[in-house]
Amino acid sequence: MRRTVLFLTTIALVLGLAPRPALARGFPQTLAAQRAVGALAGAGAVVRPGFPVGYLGVSWISGSRPAVRFLHGSRWSRWTRVEFDDLPSIDGRRYSALVPGGDASAYQLRGSDRGVEATAINTTDGPRPWVVGLGTGQTAGASLSQPGVISRTAWGADESYRFDPTGKEVWPPAFYPTQKLIVHHTAGQNDDPDPAATVRAIYYYHAVTRGYGDIGYNFLVDAQGRVYKGRYSGPPGTRDQDTLTGTGALNAGVTAAHTQGYNSGTVGIAILGTYTSVPVPVAARSSLVDFLAWESDRAGLDPQGSSTFVNPVSGVTKFAPNITGHRDWAATECPGGLFYADLPNIRADVAAKLAASGTPPPDAPVGLSASALSSTRVDLSWTDVSTETGYRVERSPDGSTWTAIGITGQDSITYSDSSATENKTYSYRVEATNAGGSSPPSNVATATTPGTPPTQPSGLTATGGKRKVILSWAASSDSGGSGLAGYEVWWSAGGSGGPFSKIATTTATTYTNGGLMRGVTYWYDVVAYDGAGNRSAPSNIVSARAN
Repeated sequence: MRRTVLFLTTIALVLGLAPRPALARGFPQTLAAQRAVGALAGAGAVVRPGFPVGYLGVSWISGSRPAVRFLHGSRWSRWTRVEFDDLPSIDGRRYSALVPGGDASAYQLRGSDRGVEATAINTTDGPRPWVVGLGTGQTAGASLSQPGVISRTAWGADESYRFDPTGKEVWPPAFYPTQKLIVHHTAGQNDDPDPAATVRAIYYYHAVTRGYGDIGYNFLVDAQGRVYKGRYSGPPGTRDQDTLTGTGALNAGVTAAHTQGYNSGTVGIAILGTYTSVPVPVAARSSLVDFLAWESDRAGLDPQGSSTFVNPVSGVTKFAPNITGHRDWAATECPGGLFYADLPNIRADVAAKLAASGTPPPDAPVGLSASALSSTRVDLSWTDVSTETGYRVERSPDGSTWTAIGITGQDSITYSDSSATENKTYSYRVEATNAGGSSPPSNVATATTPGTPPTQPSGLTATGGKRKVILSWAASSDSGGSGLAGYEVWWSAGGSGGPFSKIATTTATTYTNGGLMRGVTYWYDVVAYDGAGNRSAPSNIVSARAN
Protein backbone atom coordinates (compact mmCIF):
# COMPACT_ATOMS: atom_id res chain seq x y z
CA MET A 1 0.00 0.00 0.00
CA ARG A 2 2.83 2.39 0.88
CA ARG A 3 4.59 1.51 -2.45
CA THR A 4 1.40 2.26 -4.37
CA VAL A 5 0.99 5.62 -2.66
CA LEU A 6 4.64 6.45 -3.35
CA PHE A 7 4.27 5.48 -7.02
CA LEU A 8 1.14 7.62 -7.50
CA THR A 9 2.77 10.53 -5.68
CA THR A 10 5.76 10.31 -8.05
CA ILE A 11 3.55 10.25 -11.12
CA ALA A 12 1.64 13.29 -9.88
CA LEU A 13 4.87 15.13 -9.24
CA VAL A 14 6.17 14.37 -12.73
CA LEU A 15 2.92 15.46 -14.31
CA GLY A 16 2.97 18.60 -12.22
CA LEU A 17 6.47 19.46 -13.40
CA ALA A 18 5.77 18.69 -17.10
CA PRO A 19 4.88 21.67 -19.31
CA ARG A 20 1.17 21.93 -19.93
CA PRO A 21 -0.06 22.55 -23.47
CA ALA A 22 -1.73 25.92 -23.88
CA LEU A 23 -5.45 25.83 -24.56
CA ALA A 24 -7.02 28.33 -26.90
CA ARG A 25 -10.32 28.88 -28.60
CA GLY A 26 -10.21 27.36 -32.08
CA PHE A 27 -11.78 28.68 -35.22
CA PRO A 28 -15.56 28.50 -35.56
CA GLN A 29 -16.76 25.18 -36.85
CA THR A 30 -18.08 25.49 -40.38
CA LEU A 31 -21.87 25.43 -40.71
CA ALA A 32 -23.18 24.06 -43.99
CA ALA A 33 -26.57 23.16 -45.40
CA GLN A 34 -27.00 21.48 -48.77
CA ARG A 35 -30.33 21.80 -50.58
CA ALA A 36 -31.48 19.76 -53.60
CA VAL A 37 -33.38 22.44 -55.52
CA GLY A 38 -34.15 20.25 -58.54
CA ALA A 39 -35.37 21.79 -61.81
CA LEU A 40 -35.67 25.55 -62.13
CA ALA A 41 -38.20 27.17 -64.46
CA GLY A 42 -38.11 30.73 -63.26
CA ALA A 43 -37.74 31.53 -59.57
CA GLY A 44 -37.41 28.65 -57.10
CA ALA A 45 -38.52 28.45 -53.50
CA VAL A 46 -37.05 30.70 -50.82
CA VAL A 47 -34.49 28.72 -48.78
CA ARG A 48 -33.75 29.52 -45.12
CA PRO A 49 -30.77 27.39 -43.99
CA GLY A 50 -31.13 28.26 -40.30
CA PHE A 51 -27.90 30.27 -40.00
CA PRO A 52 -26.53 33.42 -41.63
CA VAL A 53 -25.42 32.66 -45.19
CA GLY A 54 -21.81 33.69 -45.57
CA TYR A 55 -21.31 32.00 -48.93
CA LEU A 56 -23.42 30.05 -51.39
CA GLY A 57 -22.22 27.45 -53.87
CA VAL A 58 -24.52 26.32 -56.69
CA SER A 59 -24.23 23.35 -59.03
CA TRP A 60 -26.41 22.04 -61.85
CA ILE A 61 -26.51 19.25 -64.43
CA SER A 62 -27.69 21.21 -67.46
CA GLY A 63 -29.03 24.61 -68.41
CA SER A 64 -27.77 28.16 -68.15
CA ARG A 65 -26.07 29.77 -65.17
CA PRO A 66 -28.68 30.31 -62.44
CA ALA A 67 -29.14 33.67 -60.77
CA VAL A 68 -29.30 34.17 -57.01
CA ARG A 69 -30.54 36.82 -54.61
CA PHE A 70 -30.21 37.15 -50.82
CA LEU A 71 -32.56 38.37 -48.08
CA HIS A 72 -31.13 40.87 -45.58
CA GLY A 73 -33.72 41.91 -43.03
CA SER A 74 -36.81 42.61 -45.11
CA ARG A 75 -35.01 43.57 -48.31
CA TRP A 76 -33.92 41.32 -51.15
CA SER A 77 -30.73 42.01 -53.06
CA ARG A 78 -30.69 42.25 -56.84
CA TRP A 79 -30.62 39.06 -58.90
CA THR A 80 -27.05 38.16 -59.86
CA ARG A 81 -25.99 35.33 -62.15
CA VAL A 82 -23.41 33.06 -60.57
CA GLU A 83 -19.89 32.84 -62.04
CA PHE A 84 -18.45 29.54 -63.21
CA ASP A 85 -15.89 27.81 -61.03
CA ASP A 86 -13.54 26.42 -63.67
CA LEU A 87 -11.76 23.93 -61.42
CA PRO A 88 -12.03 20.23 -62.35
CA SER A 89 -15.42 18.53 -61.97
CA ILE A 90 -15.26 14.94 -60.79
CA ASP A 91 -19.00 14.24 -61.09
CA GLY A 92 -19.92 15.92 -64.40
CA ARG A 93 -21.84 18.76 -62.74
CA ARG A 94 -21.24 22.45 -63.42
CA TYR A 95 -20.24 24.40 -60.32
CA SER A 96 -20.36 28.09 -59.51
CA ALA A 97 -17.70 30.01 -57.71
CA LEU A 98 -18.72 30.78 -54.14
CA VAL A 99 -21.10 33.73 -54.00
CA PRO A 100 -20.74 36.01 -50.91
CA GLY A 101 -24.04 36.01 -49.04
CA GLY A 102 -23.31 38.81 -46.58
CA ASP A 103 -24.87 36.87 -43.65
CA ALA A 104 -28.24 36.72 -45.38
CA SER A 105 -31.11 34.97 -43.65
CA ALA A 106 -32.37 33.38 -46.88
CA TYR A 107 -31.59 32.93 -50.57
CA GLN A 108 -33.54 32.22 -53.74
CA LEU A 109 -32.43 30.84 -57.13
CA ARG A 110 -33.83 31.66 -60.56
CA GLY A 111 -33.14 30.23 -63.99
CA SER A 112 -33.81 27.43 -66.44
CA ASP A 113 -31.71 24.56 -65.18
CA ARG A 114 -31.94 20.90 -64.24
CA GLY A 115 -30.54 19.04 -61.25
CA VAL A 116 -29.79 22.19 -59.27
CA GLU A 117 -28.20 21.90 -55.84
CA ALA A 118 -27.08 24.66 -53.47
CA THR A 119 -24.78 24.67 -50.47
CA ALA A 120 -25.00 27.48 -47.90
CA ILE A 121 -21.80 27.92 -45.87
CA ASN A 122 -21.01 29.90 -42.72
CA THR A 123 -17.44 29.89 -41.38
CA THR A 124 -17.75 32.55 -38.67
CA ASP A 125 -20.71 31.76 -36.38
CA GLY A 126 -20.30 28.09 -35.51
CA PRO A 127 -19.15 26.75 -32.12
CA ARG A 128 -15.53 27.49 -31.22
CA PRO A 129 -13.97 24.43 -29.56
CA TRP A 130 -10.99 24.51 -27.24
CA VAL A 131 -7.82 23.38 -29.01
CA VAL A 132 -4.24 22.70 -27.97
CA GLY A 133 -1.93 25.31 -29.43
CA LEU A 134 -1.76 26.43 -33.05
CA GLY A 135 1.08 24.83 -34.98
CA THR A 136 2.56 26.43 -38.05
CA GLY A 137 3.75 23.40 -40.02
CA GLN A 138 7.20 22.62 -41.34
CA THR A 139 9.28 24.80 -43.58
CA ALA A 140 11.93 24.04 -46.14
CA GLY A 141 13.16 26.06 -49.02
CA ALA A 142 15.67 26.96 -51.67
CA SER A 143 18.47 29.48 -52.02
CA LEU A 144 15.80 32.19 -52.01
CA SER A 145 13.89 32.40 -48.74
CA GLN A 146 10.26 31.32 -48.85
CA PRO A 147 7.85 34.19 -48.25
CA GLY A 148 5.71 33.96 -45.12
CA VAL A 149 2.84 31.49 -45.36
CA ILE A 150 -0.23 31.21 -43.11
CA SER A 151 -0.43 27.53 -42.20
CA ARG A 152 -3.57 25.45 -42.52
CA THR A 153 -3.78 25.36 -38.74
CA ALA A 154 -3.49 29.14 -38.55
CA TRP A 155 -6.32 29.79 -41.02
CA GLY A 156 -8.51 27.13 -39.45
CA ALA A 157 -8.50 24.08 -41.73
CA ASP A 158 -10.60 21.25 -40.29
CA GLU A 159 -8.45 18.26 -41.24
CA SER A 160 -11.37 15.88 -40.69
CA TYR A 161 -12.76 17.00 -44.08
CA ARG A 162 -9.92 15.06 -45.72
CA PHE A 163 -11.19 11.73 -44.34
CA ASP A 164 -14.36 9.74 -44.92
CA PRO A 165 -16.54 8.43 -42.03
CA THR A 166 -14.40 5.26 -41.81
CA GLY A 167 -11.22 7.32 -41.29
CA LYS A 168 -9.87 6.68 -44.81
CA GLU A 169 -8.18 9.60 -46.50
CA VAL A 170 -10.31 10.69 -49.47
CA TRP A 171 -7.41 12.00 -51.55
CA PRO A 172 -3.99 10.90 -50.26
CA PRO A 173 -1.16 13.28 -51.17
CA ALA A 174 0.97 12.39 -54.21
CA PHE A 175 4.23 14.17 -55.04
CA TYR A 176 5.98 14.96 -58.35
CA PRO A 177 8.71 17.43 -59.43
CA THR A 178 7.29 20.86 -60.22
CA GLN A 179 7.34 21.73 -63.93
CA LYS A 180 4.90 24.64 -64.20
CA LEU A 181 3.41 27.42 -62.05
CA ILE A 182 -0.24 28.24 -62.88
CA VAL A 183 -1.99 31.35 -61.54
CA HIS A 184 -5.73 31.65 -60.91
CA HIS A 185 -8.30 33.98 -59.43
CA THR A 186 -11.08 32.56 -57.28
CA ALA A 187 -13.79 34.58 -59.11
CA GLY A 188 -15.16 35.69 -55.73
CA GLN A 189 -15.48 38.91 -53.79
CA ASN A 190 -12.88 41.67 -54.14
CA ASP A 191 -11.69 43.60 -51.07
CA ASP A 192 -12.74 40.65 -48.91
CA PRO A 193 -13.29 41.79 -45.29
CA ASP A 194 -12.48 38.32 -43.87
CA PRO A 195 -10.23 36.41 -46.29
CA ALA A 196 -9.40 33.62 -43.80
CA ALA A 197 -13.12 32.89 -43.50
CA THR A 198 -13.33 32.79 -47.30
CA VAL A 199 -10.43 30.34 -47.47
CA ARG A 200 -12.25 28.11 -44.97
CA ALA A 201 -15.40 28.31 -47.10
CA ILE A 202 -13.50 27.42 -50.28
CA TYR A 203 -11.92 24.53 -48.41
CA TYR A 204 -15.30 23.12 -47.36
CA TYR A 205 -16.77 23.70 -50.83
CA HIS A 206 -13.90 21.87 -52.54
CA ALA A 207 -13.28 19.14 -49.98
CA VAL A 208 -16.86 18.21 -49.08
CA THR A 209 -19.35 19.66 -51.57
CA ARG A 210 -17.26 18.99 -54.66
CA GLY A 211 -15.77 15.80 -53.30
CA TYR A 212 -12.08 16.60 -53.74
CA GLY A 213 -11.18 15.69 -50.17
CA ASP A 214 -9.13 18.91 -49.87
CA ILE A 215 -8.86 22.44 -51.20
CA GLY A 216 -8.06 22.58 -54.93
CA TYR A 217 -5.32 25.21 -54.88
CA ASN A 218 -1.76 24.75 -53.63
CA PHE A 219 -1.65 28.31 -52.26
CA LEU A 220 -3.97 31.32 -52.04
CA VAL A 221 -3.19 35.05 -51.75
CA ASP A 222 -5.51 37.72 -50.35
CA ALA A 223 -5.76 41.39 -51.33
CA GLN A 224 -3.41 42.41 -48.50
CA GLY A 225 -0.73 40.05 -49.84
CA ARG A 226 -1.06 37.32 -47.21
CA VAL A 227 -0.30 33.84 -48.52
CA TYR A 228 -2.38 30.89 -47.27
CA LYS A 229 -1.26 27.28 -47.44
CA GLY A 230 -3.65 25.26 -49.58
CA ARG A 231 -3.48 21.54 -50.38
CA TYR A 232 -2.19 19.37 -47.50
CA SER A 233 1.34 18.14 -48.23
CA GLY A 234 2.23 16.04 -45.21
CA PRO A 235 2.73 12.28 -45.44
CA PRO A 236 -0.38 10.35 -46.55
CA GLY A 237 -2.72 9.49 -43.69
CA THR A 238 -1.44 12.19 -41.33
CA ARG A 239 -3.36 15.19 -39.98
CA ASP A 240 -0.72 17.36 -38.32
CA GLN A 241 2.45 17.05 -40.43
CA ASP A 242 1.72 19.53 -43.20
CA THR A 243 4.62 21.33 -44.88
CA LEU A 244 4.42 25.05 -45.61
CA THR A 245 6.40 24.55 -48.80
CA GLY A 246 3.79 22.28 -50.36
CA THR A 247 6.50 19.69 -50.95
CA GLY A 248 7.30 16.23 -49.70
CA ALA A 249 10.49 14.22 -49.95
CA LEU A 250 13.10 15.16 -52.59
CA ASN A 251 11.57 18.65 -53.03
CA ALA A 252 8.64 17.23 -55.03
CA GLY A 253 5.40 19.24 -55.06
CA VAL A 254 2.04 17.86 -53.97
CA THR A 255 -0.67 17.33 -56.60
CA ALA A 256 -3.68 19.64 -56.16
CA ALA A 257 -6.90 20.05 -58.21
CA HIS A 258 -6.68 23.41 -59.95
CA THR A 259 -6.23 22.60 -63.67
CA GLN A 260 -7.93 19.50 -65.05
CA GLY A 261 -5.53 17.16 -66.85
CA TYR A 262 -2.45 19.08 -65.70
CA ASN A 263 -2.49 18.89 -61.89
CA SER A 264 0.41 16.52 -61.27
CA GLY A 265 3.69 18.38 -61.73
CA THR A 266 2.18 21.87 -61.44
CA VAL A 267 1.56 24.35 -58.61
CA GLY A 268 -1.69 26.34 -58.59
CA ILE A 269 -1.66 29.76 -56.90
CA ALA A 270 -4.96 31.65 -56.65
CA ILE A 271 -5.58 35.28 -55.74
CA LEU A 272 -8.86 35.81 -53.86
CA GLY A 273 -11.23 37.92 -55.94
CA THR A 274 -12.21 38.59 -59.56
CA TYR A 275 -9.78 40.35 -61.91
CA THR A 276 -11.58 40.48 -65.22
CA SER A 277 -11.95 44.27 -65.29
CA VAL A 278 -10.02 45.41 -62.20
CA PRO A 279 -6.29 44.93 -61.60
CA VAL A 280 -4.83 42.70 -58.92
CA PRO A 281 -4.21 44.77 -55.75
CA VAL A 282 -0.65 46.01 -55.43
CA ALA A 283 0.04 44.09 -52.21
CA ALA A 284 -1.33 40.85 -53.66
CA ARG A 285 0.67 41.25 -56.85
CA SER A 286 3.87 41.93 -54.91
CA SER A 287 3.35 38.79 -52.80
CA LEU A 288 2.58 36.78 -55.92
CA VAL A 289 5.85 37.89 -57.54
CA ASP A 290 7.79 37.00 -54.38
CA PHE A 291 6.12 33.62 -54.15
CA LEU A 292 6.59 32.81 -57.85
CA ALA A 293 10.25 33.76 -57.51
CA TRP A 294 10.67 31.39 -54.58
CA GLU A 295 8.82 28.59 -56.38
CA SER A 296 10.90 29.14 -59.53
CA ASP A 297 14.11 28.98 -57.50
CA ARG A 298 12.95 25.91 -55.58
CA ALA A 299 11.97 24.05 -58.75
CA GLY A 300 14.78 25.36 -60.97
CA LEU A 301 12.44 27.06 -63.45
CA ASP A 302 13.30 29.95 -65.74
CA PRO A 303 10.38 32.36 -65.08
CA GLN A 304 10.60 33.81 -68.59
CA GLY A 305 11.21 30.49 -70.30
CA SER A 306 8.94 27.91 -71.90
CA SER A 307 9.19 24.15 -71.93
CA THR A 308 7.29 20.97 -72.69
CA PHE A 309 5.19 19.87 -69.74
CA VAL A 310 4.90 16.09 -69.38
CA ASN A 311 2.16 14.86 -67.04
CA PRO A 312 3.94 12.27 -64.86
CA VAL A 313 0.71 10.30 -64.45
CA SER A 314 -1.02 10.39 -67.85
CA GLY A 315 1.91 11.20 -70.14
CA VAL A 316 0.00 14.14 -71.68
CA THR A 317 2.37 16.82 -73.01
CA LYS A 318 1.96 20.54 -73.65
CA PHE A 319 4.48 23.22 -74.59
CA ALA A 320 3.83 26.34 -72.48
CA PRO A 321 5.54 29.12 -70.52
CA ASN A 322 6.84 28.09 -67.10
CA ILE A 323 4.56 30.70 -65.48
CA THR A 324 1.09 30.58 -67.02
CA GLY A 325 -2.53 31.47 -66.42
CA HIS A 326 -5.32 28.92 -66.07
CA ARG A 327 -6.67 29.89 -69.50
CA ASP A 328 -3.43 28.66 -71.11
CA TRP A 329 -4.51 25.13 -70.18
CA ALA A 330 -8.30 25.16 -70.46
CA ALA A 331 -11.24 27.04 -71.99
CA THR A 332 -11.78 29.49 -69.14
CA GLU A 333 -11.63 33.20 -68.39
CA CYS A 334 -9.48 32.52 -65.32
CA PRO A 335 -7.43 34.35 -64.06
CA GLY A 336 -9.40 37.29 -65.49
CA GLY A 337 -8.61 39.53 -68.44
CA LEU A 338 -6.56 42.23 -66.70
CA PHE A 339 -4.70 39.71 -64.54
CA TYR A 340 -3.82 37.59 -67.57
CA ALA A 341 -2.68 40.62 -69.57
CA ASP A 342 -0.24 41.43 -66.75
CA LEU A 343 1.44 38.01 -66.83
CA PRO A 344 4.34 39.05 -69.13
CA ASN A 345 5.18 41.86 -66.69
CA ILE A 346 4.83 39.47 -63.74
CA ARG A 347 7.27 37.03 -65.39
CA ALA A 348 9.75 39.86 -65.92
CA ASP A 349 9.39 40.98 -62.29
CA VAL A 350 9.96 37.41 -61.08
CA ALA A 351 13.08 37.15 -63.23
CA ALA A 352 14.36 40.46 -61.83
CA LYS A 353 13.69 39.21 -58.30
CA LEU A 354 15.74 36.08 -58.97
CA ALA A 355 18.52 38.04 -60.61
CA ALA A 356 18.70 40.31 -57.56
CA SER A 357 18.94 37.23 -55.34
CA GLY A 358 22.28 36.34 -56.92
CA THR A 359 21.34 33.19 -58.83
CA PRO A 360 23.37 33.49 -62.06
CA PRO A 361 22.24 31.89 -65.31
CA PRO A 362 24.32 28.95 -66.55
CA ASP A 363 27.03 29.04 -69.20
CA ALA A 364 26.19 28.45 -72.86
CA PRO A 365 26.21 24.83 -74.07
CA VAL A 366 28.94 23.90 -76.55
CA GLY A 367 29.55 21.17 -79.10
CA LEU A 368 26.02 21.02 -80.51
CA SER A 369 25.69 18.58 -83.41
CA ALA A 370 22.66 17.62 -85.51
CA SER A 371 22.10 14.45 -87.53
CA ALA A 372 19.10 13.70 -89.74
CA LEU A 373 18.16 10.07 -89.13
CA SER A 374 15.06 10.03 -91.32
CA SER A 375 12.83 12.34 -93.30
CA THR A 376 11.05 13.40 -90.07
CA ARG A 377 13.66 13.01 -87.34
CA VAL A 378 16.79 14.96 -86.41
CA ASP A 379 18.89 13.90 -83.41
CA LEU A 380 20.82 16.53 -81.41
CA SER A 381 23.60 16.19 -78.85
CA TRP A 382 25.82 18.63 -76.95
CA THR A 383 28.21 18.92 -74.02
CA ASP A 384 26.79 19.27 -70.51
CA VAL A 385 27.37 22.49 -68.55
CA SER A 386 27.28 23.03 -64.80
CA THR A 387 24.56 24.79 -62.71
CA GLU A 388 21.81 24.11 -65.27
CA THR A 389 18.45 22.58 -64.40
CA GLY A 390 17.47 21.88 -67.99
CA TYR A 391 18.01 22.77 -71.63
CA ARG A 392 15.70 24.54 -74.09
CA VAL A 393 15.96 23.39 -77.73
CA GLU A 394 15.18 25.91 -80.48
CA ARG A 395 14.79 25.41 -84.23
CA SER A 396 14.85 27.77 -87.19
CA PRO A 397 13.96 27.20 -90.87
CA ASP A 398 16.17 30.06 -92.01
CA GLY A 399 18.73 30.68 -89.24
CA SER A 400 17.08 33.92 -88.11
CA THR A 401 13.59 33.11 -86.74
CA TRP A 402 13.83 30.76 -83.75
CA THR A 403 11.07 28.72 -82.13
CA ALA A 404 11.38 26.66 -78.96
CA ILE A 405 10.42 23.06 -79.74
CA GLY A 406 11.19 21.24 -76.48
CA ILE A 407 13.18 20.92 -73.31
CA THR A 408 15.33 18.32 -71.59
CA GLY A 409 15.90 17.78 -67.90
CA GLN A 410 19.02 18.39 -65.87
CA ASP A 411 22.16 16.67 -67.26
CA SER A 412 20.21 15.40 -70.28
CA ILE A 413 22.27 16.33 -73.34
CA THR A 414 20.37 14.74 -76.24
CA TYR A 415 17.10 15.56 -77.95
CA SER A 416 15.19 14.06 -80.89
CA ASP A 417 13.22 16.44 -83.10
CA SER A 418 10.46 14.24 -84.48
CA SER A 419 8.43 17.10 -85.95
CA ALA A 420 10.72 17.77 -88.93
CA THR A 421 9.51 17.42 -92.50
CA GLU A 422 11.34 15.94 -95.45
CA ASN A 423 13.71 17.71 -97.80
CA LYS A 424 14.27 20.65 -95.47
CA THR A 425 17.35 22.14 -93.90
CA TYR A 426 16.92 23.12 -90.24
CA SER A 427 19.14 25.12 -87.93
CA TYR A 428 19.25 24.26 -84.22
CA ARG A 429 20.59 25.85 -81.06
CA VAL A 430 20.31 25.04 -77.36
CA GLU A 431 20.11 27.24 -74.24
CA ALA A 432 20.79 26.06 -70.69
CA THR A 433 18.29 27.24 -68.05
CA ASN A 434 18.02 27.55 -64.29
CA ALA A 435 16.23 29.79 -61.82
CA GLY A 436 18.54 32.67 -62.74
CA GLY A 437 17.45 32.63 -66.36
CA SER A 438 18.73 31.34 -69.66
CA SER A 439 22.30 31.04 -70.93
CA PRO A 440 23.47 32.53 -74.23
CA PRO A 441 22.65 30.16 -77.10
CA SER A 442 24.99 27.39 -78.12
CA ASN A 443 26.65 27.12 -81.50
CA VAL A 444 24.25 26.59 -84.39
CA ALA A 445 24.07 23.13 -85.96
CA THR A 446 22.24 22.31 -89.19
CA ALA A 447 20.81 19.16 -90.71
CA THR A 448 18.93 18.40 -93.93
CA THR A 449 16.22 15.78 -93.79
CA PRO A 450 16.11 13.31 -96.70
CA GLY A 451 13.01 12.98 -98.81
CA THR A 452 10.58 10.11 -98.77
CA PRO A 453 10.35 8.88 -102.38
CA PRO A 454 7.22 7.44 -103.93
CA THR A 455 6.87 3.68 -103.98
CA GLN A 456 8.17 1.97 -107.10
CA PRO A 457 5.79 1.36 -109.99
CA SER A 458 4.74 -2.25 -110.42
CA GLY A 459 3.33 -4.59 -113.04
CA LEU A 460 5.30 -3.09 -115.95
CA THR A 461 4.46 -4.78 -119.29
CA ALA A 462 5.89 -4.27 -122.78
CA THR A 463 4.14 -5.10 -126.10
CA GLY A 464 5.97 -4.92 -129.42
CA GLY A 465 4.38 -3.15 -132.38
CA LYS A 466 5.34 -1.80 -135.78
CA ARG A 467 8.67 -0.07 -135.05
CA LYS A 468 7.44 0.62 -131.51
CA VAL A 469 7.04 -0.82 -128.03
CA ILE A 470 3.99 0.00 -125.89
CA LEU A 471 4.57 0.14 -122.09
CA SER A 472 2.00 0.02 -119.29
CA TRP A 473 2.34 -0.13 -115.48
CA ALA A 474 0.47 0.24 -112.22
CA ALA A 475 0.71 3.59 -110.45
CA SER A 476 2.79 4.04 -107.30
CA SER A 477 0.76 3.14 -104.23
CA ASP A 478 2.34 5.99 -102.21
CA SER A 479 3.08 9.39 -103.71
CA GLY A 480 5.97 10.28 -101.37
CA GLY A 481 6.31 13.16 -98.97
CA SER A 482 6.28 15.89 -101.63
CA GLY A 483 3.58 14.46 -103.88
CA LEU A 484 3.91 12.31 -107.00
CA ALA A 485 5.17 14.37 -109.92
CA GLY A 486 5.49 11.72 -112.63
CA TYR A 487 7.41 8.76 -114.03
CA GLU A 488 10.74 8.37 -115.80
CA VAL A 489 11.02 5.76 -118.57
CA TRP A 490 14.42 4.09 -118.92
CA TRP A 491 15.61 1.70 -121.69
CA SER A 492 18.48 -0.43 -122.88
CA ALA A 493 19.20 -2.00 -126.22
CA GLY A 494 22.14 -3.98 -124.88
CA GLY A 495 20.38 -6.63 -122.81
CA SER A 496 18.58 -6.83 -119.50
CA GLY A 497 21.74 -5.81 -117.64
CA GLY A 498 21.92 -2.39 -119.23
CA PRO A 499 23.33 0.14 -119.32
CA PHE A 500 19.97 1.95 -119.04
CA SER A 501 19.37 5.54 -120.03
CA LYS A 502 16.35 7.81 -119.49
CA ILE A 503 14.31 8.39 -122.62
CA ALA A 504 11.17 10.15 -121.36
CA THR A 505 9.08 11.49 -118.46
CA THR A 506 5.31 11.26 -118.21
CA THR A 507 2.49 11.72 -115.74
CA ALA A 508 0.53 8.85 -117.30
CA THR A 509 0.94 5.14 -116.59
CA THR A 510 1.47 4.26 -120.24
CA TYR A 511 4.13 5.19 -122.75
CA THR A 512 4.73 4.37 -126.43
CA ASN A 513 8.36 4.24 -127.50
CA GLY A 514 8.28 4.78 -131.29
CA GLY A 515 10.77 5.08 -134.15
CA LEU A 516 12.55 1.83 -133.27
CA MET A 517 14.49 -0.54 -135.49
CA ARG A 518 12.61 -3.63 -136.60
CA GLY A 519 13.78 -6.92 -135.21
CA VAL A 520 15.61 -5.38 -132.27
CA THR A 521 14.73 -6.29 -128.69
CA TYR A 522 14.59 -3.46 -126.12
CA TRP A 523 14.56 -3.62 -122.30
CA TYR A 524 12.70 -1.12 -120.07
CA ASP A 525 12.03 -0.11 -116.48
CA VAL A 526 10.11 2.82 -114.94
CA VAL A 527 10.97 5.06 -111.93
CA ALA A 528 8.52 7.30 -110.02
CA TYR A 529 9.60 10.72 -108.73
CA ASP A 530 8.03 13.35 -106.43
CA GLY A 531 7.93 17.13 -106.40
CA ALA A 532 11.23 17.35 -104.51
CA GLY A 533 12.99 15.14 -107.03
CA ASN A 534 13.14 12.04 -104.86
CA ARG A 535 13.11 8.90 -106.97
CA SER A 536 11.72 5.48 -106.23
CA ALA A 537 13.43 2.19 -106.87
CA PRO A 538 13.04 0.97 -110.49
CA SER A 539 10.09 -1.16 -111.43
CA ASN A 540 10.47 -4.69 -112.77
CA ILE A 541 12.44 -4.98 -116.05
CA VAL A 542 10.56 -6.03 -119.18
CA SER A 543 11.49 -6.50 -122.84
CA ALA A 544 9.80 -6.51 -126.27
CA ARG A 545 10.86 -6.70 -129.95
CA ALA A 546 9.87 -3.98 -132.35
CA ASN A 547 8.23 -5.41 -135.51
